[in-house]
Amino acid sequence: MSLHGSHSAEVIMEYCEVTVENVLGSEGQGYVNALKILANGRAGLAARNLGSSQHLLDLSVKFAKERVQFSKPIIEHQGVAHMLSELAVNVEVLRSFVYRVAWMVRASKLLKKRRG
Repeated sequence: MSLHGSHSAEVIMEYCEVTVENVLGSEGQGYVNALKILANGRAGLAARNLGSSQHLLDLSVKFAKERVQFSKPIIEHQGVAHMLSELAVNVEVLRSFVYRVAWMVRASKLLKKRRG
């Protein structure tokens, strides 16, 4: 889907006053804060992609066990088994990546708490 699934637009505010109690973060740090929020959002997106990938792998294995060709389930054919195993490896690589990113996000938040 790329960016087609996420609508975005530019918003320009000139001569806009914000009361002190409505300011998010420190003045002049809006861009930095926006990047931090995007980083967390991307981590969540990666986790959702992992869930979708795992579900597709599960469906593929189920189908390969049920579909019969040449008197045996297609999962027993070497070519199909190879494709499914490659897909399973890719899902595990994605899982490892997502867990690492989540750990990094958490570690970053803990480090900031300690610094004050």
